[in-house]
Amino acid sequence: MVHALSIKPYTIFQIRLENDTLTMRGAPQESVGCVLRGQLVLALSETTKVKEIKLVFEGKSKVTWMD
Repeated sequence: MVHALSIKPYTIFQIRLENDTLTMRGAPQESVGCVLRGQLVLALSETTKVKEIKLVFEGKSKVTWMD
């Protein structure tokens, strides 16, 4: 007896960062910035037109100094 393989539709949306921590040194006016690298993975179960993908990032700041 042959059984049909049922394939369920799936959707994947992942943000895969190379490094989840960024270090910026100096005051905001002095800092040269840094680069955030990674991949945005979007796998859909059917063909879909996409006009725009917008990512908004939020972060935390930690300040330390030596006495």
